[in-house]
Amino acid sequence: MKRKIFALLLLLALLCAGCGQEQNVSPASPMPTAVTAPTPKPTATPRPTPAPTISPDTFPYDYSELLAETEDFSLGITALGVDLEGDWVVHLRLENHAKEILSFRFSYQSINGLALDGELVYRVAVGGVGEPCFRILREEMASWGFEEPVQWSFLLKVSSAERDAEPFFREELSASFFGLERAKRYEYVPGPTDSIVMDNEYALVFITGWALDEDGLCVDYVAVSRCDQPLLLVLPEGAVALDGRGFPAELRDGFGPCTTLMGYIPVVGWAEDSPPHSIALTLALADPLDEEQAILEGTETESLLNAVP
Repeated sequence: MKRKIFALLLLLALLCAGCGQEQNVSPASPMPTAVTAPTPKPTATPRPTPAPTISPDTFPYDYSELLAETEDFSLGITALGVDLEGDWVVHLRLENHAKEILSFRFSYQSINGLALDGELVYRVAVGGVGEPCFRILREEMASWGFEEPVQWSFLLKVSSAERDAEPFFREELSASFFGLERAKRYEYVPGPTDSIVMDNEYALVFITGWALDEDGLCVDYVAVSRCDQPLLLVLPEGAVALDGRGFPAELRDGFGPCTTLMGYIPVVGWAEDSPPHSIALTLALADPLDEEQAILEGTETESLLNAVP
């Protein structure tokens, strides 16, 4: 299945300690790190591949920052380095000062304003310390006009890993590796065949194309956040109409404040050997921090006729 263009590539490259999988950390025992990297093809299905061993002494940049600290935990960056392949490596330190096992969840991540797919989740034992790292591909950064990963932004949620309770901490955080004065955020430039399917105070969403794959059809989109809160882009009716016929489809993508998300909508059941001539769909935005995920105002329904060749 065709995957997210840049967002998913970066995410898969980032994960060095198990994205989306909880990891247990014993007291005073560092967390294991297993680095993965994607196949750098924007239109192919990314496949994790083993990354080269990160040399512990390859840290040419003198950078550390305490991002959050309470009586229950602390989160900091301890080093910014470059591995043997020339890719960026960011080392974290998670400390648990609470009286129960804590879960650290990093969601709605972005690098220089480009949204990343998925989450990082770590478990840290009582009195324990976790030291995971993540990796940013220099080649991928350069392909989108970035020389440096100036800013990493995310929503941090720290909660009990043992019981259902209100989180200890939930807040948007950012790390500026080289200072905000050097920040360069990604700005999407629409192509000549892009079609606007949503344009409101929350977000601007384009359909940028569609392509066939072994499972049916993928409809590509780009969503640009216009607000200072996380957003969830959804397909409420769970279907799209292609050439006047309905097909099952699913869309549920989250992205952070003022970021650009590149994604796709998988459509099941399209058996033709050529793309459709028209598409009709309903998109909506929801608040991912609302337990009931209430639909935000300003959602729109759009039909595209021969919009994308």
